[in-house]
Amino acid sequence: MFENVLGQTRVCEELARDAGNKELPGSLLFDGPPDCAKLTTALELARALSCTQDGAWNCQCQDCVRHKALSHPDVLIMGPKNHREELGAGVSMLERSPCQASRYFFARAARKLARRFDRV
Repeated sequence: MFENVLGQTRVCEELARDAGNKELPGSLLFDGPPDCAKLTTALELARALSCTQDGAWNCQCQDCVRHKALSHPDVLIMGPKNHREELGAGVSMLERSPCQASRYFFARAARKLARRFDRV
């Protein structure tokens, strides 16, 4: 859980602990400076909580697959976001280090942009 969230180790450990102990509050507010992984952390927490197996990042249950593709019906992404910078960061990562993690970051940035145009 939270393997794709970079630079937020303490927060992710606390969220994983609270989720494992079923001590999460009814709602959470993710706040912080730009590009500090707020949305990624929220999406990953939602994926892990709806997982029908163990919540591992490589889980292939239907809920996890849909969450990773940002196509889960319970996910709604709203609000302003600077897509140009995020997509640019993805391209830069692909150029510097063309690996699975950088491909995933770029694809996820593109999916986040596309989800903002959902009819919902």
